[in-house]
Amino acid sequence: MKLLILVALFIPLEMLADGERVGVIYPDVREPYRSIFTSILEGIFEAAGDEVHTISVAKEVDPQEIVDWVKDNGIKDIIALGSRGQKMIENINLDVDKVILGAVVKPPSVEKSKLFYSGIMLTPSPQKMYEAMKQLVPGIDNVYMIYSDTNQWYAEISIQNAGKFGYNLTAIKSESIKDSANEYRKILEEANEYVAIWLLQDTLSSDSRIILPVVLEAAWKKKIPVISNNASHVKRGVLLALYPDHFELGISLAEALSNEESKEQKFFPFEEAHKAANTRTADHLDLDWSRRTIRGFSLVFPNE
Repeated sequence: MKLLILVALFIPLEMLADGERVGVIYPDVREPYRSIFTSILEGIFEAAGDEVHTISVAKEVDPQEIVDWVKDNGIKDIIALGSRGQKMIENINLDVDKVILGAVVKPPSVEKSKLFYSGIMLTPSPQKMYEAMKQLVPGIDNVYMIYSDTNQWYAEISIQNAGKFGYNLTAIKSESIKDSANEYRKILEEANEYVAIWLLQDTLSSDSRIILPVVLEAAWKKKIPVISNNASHVKRGVLLALYPDHFELGISLAEALSNEESKEQKFFPFEEAHKAANTRTADHLDLDWSRRTIRGFSLVFPNE
C-alpha cells in the first residue's frame, strides 16, 4: 500500500465559498501518466484557490485512510481523478457535499452516477471535433461512427450536434469486434470522397490491434479521412485526433464545483483540446495544409 498526501495553498479565485476545502484523489502511477495527473492538479490549484488537499492512492489502499483524510482535513468537496479515484468514491461512504469525476474515458453506470455531482471525461467535445474537421478536412458531408454501449452517451450528443456543422452523422451500434470490423468494411466499400470515419476510445468498435489496421488500410486505398478520439492512433496513420489540455482540464474540473447541477446531462466531454495530426496522411489525401496550419498542431507525425 502506498499513500501520498500533499497540501497546497494558493490564492483563491473567488470561485468557492469561504473556508470550503477541496480534496483531490488521484492515482499513484508511473510516467508518462504521472505528468498528466500533475498537469491536471496544477489546473485545479490554479482555479480552486484556498486550501487544496491531495491524496495519491496505489492500487490497494485501506478505505479507512481515505475516510480519515477527508475528516481530518475538513474536506467538503472532492475531485476524483482516474478510474482509481472513481473506485474510491464508488466503494467508500464519504461525508462530503459534492464529488466531481474527471480523467476517465466513460461515465459511471446509471446506478453509480448518483454518487457524482458532475464529471468531465477524457473524450473530446463533438463540437470541437466538428470544428477541426471543418477547418482541416473540407468537403466532408457524411461521417460514420461505430460505438458500443460504453459510448452510447457520446454517440447521442455527437448526433445532436452534427447538423449544426453541416454533417450527417451515422452512428452504428456494435456488440463485438467482429461486428465492428464487418461494419467498417461495408462502409468503406461504399464510401466516396465526401465520407469520413470517426474512431472512438472504444475497445469493441475501435480496437487498436484488430480494427485500426482494417480501417486504415481500406481508408488509405480509397483516400477516406479517418479521425479519432485517441491521439495514439495518429502515429499509426489516422489523419487527426483531439486530446485534452490537461492543465485546462484541471481548471474545468475545479470550476465544475461551483456550477449548478444539470438535470439533463451530468457528464461532459472536455472542451479545451490539443490537435494531433499526421502530415503524411494529409499529403496522401491532397489536403495541402499550410506551414502555418501545421505549426498549430501540438503533435505532428511522422516525426521529422
